[in-house]
Parts: sequence; structure tokens; C-alpha cells
Amino acid sequence: MREMFGLSDELVLLLSFLLFMGFFAGVGLASMRVKQDTTDDYLVAGRGMHPALAALSAVSTWNSGYMFIGFIGFIFVQGYSGIWIGLVSTLGQAVAWIWLYKFIQKEG
Repeated sequence: MREMFGLSDELVLLLSFLLFMGFFAGVGLASMRVKQDTTDDYLVAGRGMHPALAALSAVSTWNSGYMFIGFIGFIFVQGYSGIWIGLVSTLGQAVAWIWLYKFIQKEG
């Protein structure tokens, strides 16, 4: 598609960045309309968030640095024999997402 419109790599990168920044700004502006300015609203979305979304947020927070830096480097060093950690980790994350979401919603 880039070749079809004659766009450079830098322009595609800039447009992608601006598109995502606009999306995130839109999410932030939309959330301003429904906030209640309470501590409970800030910490656990006013307890109105679906428990599955709260659990998904927690699991993605756990993975942020590990998955994008540590795990990729580990696989690079270990090779295919290190992939089993990813499989077990995925299973553990699924269990956390399925079983712990109610606790996350209740306790915040």
C-alpha cells in the first residue's frame, strides 16, 4: 500500500504515530465525560468495569517489560528450547485471567 501511494518510510511512521496518538487522546477525552472524581473511580474504574477487562489489564501490566524485552532476549539466547517457558507462561496467564478476575474486581 505504501508503494501504491508513493509514501516514504518516515512519512508512514509519522502518520502511524499521529493516528495512534489521536486514538489515545480520543479515549482520554471520552473517559473525561464519565469520570466521577472519586478515589474508587480512579483505582478500579468505579467498580463498573467488567471483571474480565480488569483481569486483562492486570495480565497485560505483568507482561509489559517481560514479554517485550526479557522473553525475546531469552529466546534469542536459548533458541527453540526456551519456547516452553512462553507456553507455560501463557497457560499461567490464562489461569490468572479466568480465575482471578473476580478478586481483582472486588479488591481493586
